[in-house]
Amino acid sequence: MTREDFAFKERELIAVTGGGGKTSLVFHLASLFARDGLLVTTTTHLCRWDIPSSLALQVAEASDLIEALPGVLSEGPLLAARAVAGDKLQGFAPDEVDRFYRDRRVRKVVVEADGARGFPVKGYADHEPVIPSMTTCHIVVVGAELFLRPLDERTVFRLPLFLEASGLAEGTWPTASELARVLSSERIYLKGSPRGVRRLLVVNKADLFDERGRRLLAETARQLEGYDGIFVTRLRRDDDGHDRPCGRPVAEDG
Repeated sequence: MTREDFAFKERELIAVTGGGGKTSLVFHLASLFARDGLLVTTTTHLCRWDIPSSLALQVAEASDLIEALPGVLSEGPLLAARAVAGDKLQGFAPDEVDRFYRDRRVRKVVVEADGARGFPVKGYADHEPVIPSMTTCHIVVVGAELFLRPLDERTVFRLPLFLEASGLAEGTWPTASELARVLSSERIYLKGSPRGVRRLLVVNKADLFDERGRRLLAETARQLEGYDGIFVTRLRRDDDGHDRPCGRPVAEDG
């Protein structure tokens, strides 16, 4: 996936939510914006061992970070966190991320605004996701398992919440219309999405798809509402040990 595929603008606040590849996508986007006055952060947590070597880490309170921005951004792309607790980088409140974006020296902000404990599908608690109000592009990530496996505790994080919001039963193999409804739902994947933003859906782990799964995805895409673009990706492992997504718009699949 390239900058041109996403049709990004000169300034963007990009919030990434969902499951099944969010962190890898965040760092892939960071690689696209390395020379763009880039700030990467989170409104939840990031694992410190996932950080690519190309990103400098700055740990500070929001007010201190804003004062330091001219110097640190001049040295290259920046990953910012409020604190480090064990293996986790603690992020900022949504309004603090908005403050970073208001600073015109920051041309791109990429924020991981959700957590799924590594699951490809998730149900949402009341406080989730944590999307900044000034978001200009909301990217929803979902694992291919949503199209290939039944809805159970092996696939879905917070399964009871997902089942309640979707109206589906545990063990269900969702139809295309049910999948389109789930992905378009403001109680599930579009929960908390600011009005008027550009919304993109990224279906990850394309290498898992069989013929049935590809047909189901194509039929789901035809019924999907609320998104401005759909991408199918697969993860590849970089030489430095980090995953990176690569792919193409789903429309190219015909």
